[in-house]
Amino acid sequence: MIDIYPHLYTLYFFIVTFLALTTRDNSKYIYAGCSLILLLLIALKPVGAYPDDRNYLDLLLFFRSDQLAEENTGRDYLYFYLAHIFSVMFGDKGAIISISLFTVTIKCWVIGKMSKYSLTALLTYVAFCVQLTDLTALRTSLSTSFLFLVIYFSSQKKYFKTFLHYILSCLSHIQGVILLPFLIFLNSIFYKYRYILFVSLFVFGALKLFPFGDFQSTGYAPLDLYLIALNNGLQEEINLFRLSTLSSLLLIFWLDYSNSLEGVFYKRLFLTALMSQLSIFAFYWFPVLAGRFADILLPFMIIYFSICLRKITLYQKIAILFVSFMINLNYLYVNPLFLRDGMLLK
Repeated sequence: MIDIYPHLYTLYFFIVTFLALTTRDNSKYIYAGCSLILLLLIALKPVGAYPDDRNYLDLLLFFRSDQLAEENTGRDYLYFYLAHIFSVMFGDKGAIISISLFTVTIKCWVIGKMSKYSLTALLTYVAFCVQLTDLTALRTSLSTSFLFLVIYFSSQKKYFKTFLHYILSCLSHIQGVILLPFLIFLNSIFYKYRYILFVSLFVFGALKLFPFGDFQSTGYAPLDLYLIALNNGLQEEINLFRLSTLSSLLLIFWLDYSNSLEGVFYKRLFLTALMSQLSIFAFYWFPVLAGRFADILLPFMIIYFSICLRKITLYQKIAILFVSFMINLNYLYVNPLFLRDGMLLK
């Protein structure tokens, strides 16, 4: 299984792409079948093949023994208790798989509910999210699954459910709290000046205007870990010209230009989707922070694609599918997350 597992995802992409081009892209039965196949692929994942599998097993062990490190105490309780319940039911390795299945099920459901071209939207989700978060960063995956529901219930103007799922997102991963300013302040005024916002964030990043670099400590352990790394000199660098970032920005602006959607919900969704990619440029000099912003805002980009894929030509659809396919190949083969740092667990 370990030798063929990455190739199964490639085969899956080919099959769903073929269906997206040759069938009714919004057929709920075909979409449900493709979603079930994706869940089957996740269920077959060799535990330990992704970098953080061992870390999440250790976190679960430390949580049960009340020995969590300081940066993990007093936070993310929903993730830990849910993982513990799955562990009791299916064992520790089964808990790793179960979290992924739980989160991907939610995300596939929301995409299916909100998208006209559901198969095309599914492939953009698989390309951008599954390898990067849903199989490798479980707390982020759980947190963002509730953000998918936040977006869905917000579109339905069910604000109590929106607020409830936002709280659940924060309880799954503390990084969810950084989303609140985006939900409050991104509005029609920013949308009106979106091109100025686009340029301003480039300048913000180029001049390194984010103030945390001047601090040595905030007194908050999780954030202080990143500050220590920043002040000691980071070895990690961000590739500002990677395919996923540039193609996402082009798709976001192209869809906005060609769509006739209006209203506060659409404008806020566009701005948050845009910020999910611009955060890479704004905080490129602080890679950990840039990654956190990008992770938590990525669901907005996926749903933005989902609701905007309404009146697209065959050639435009092919372009979207091609970009998604190339990004998926990058994560599988060119810069593989699969077995990059992992070790299969017996």
